[in-house]
Amino acid sequence: MPLGDPYELKDLKIDELQLYVEFLGGMSPVEGWGTIAGRHWLFHARYDSWGLEVVLEKDIKIPWVDCDTDADEKYCVEGEYGAVGGFDASYMPAADALEIIKLHARIFLDMHVENV
Repeated sequence: MPLGDPYELKDLKIDELQLYVEFLGGMSPVEGWGTIAGRHWLFHARYDSWGLEVVLEKDIKIPWVDCDTDADEKYCVEGEYGAVGGFDASYMPAADALEIIKLHARIFLDMHVENV
């Protein structure tokens, strides 16, 4: 998949994952949003970590990634990126962020969406 700007993706559909990326990019933080099987997701990466949250119900939007609250209403995962205590996640290329999102889109579909 060719990327014009290595730090930004817009309006991308990956049909086999039912994944739509409305926007993914920026720096310090890297952020993204879209849908997986019609459920809104939000991605955030800063310092040395990232987080991805997908709501379980359609048509509910997420204001920010918060894996500590409302755990029964969403799929939420966090991870490290780059050197611990560093700033690598703040400047994560969009392709790296997309790979994280694609991996967890597969997991989300398997866990929460029937008839995939």
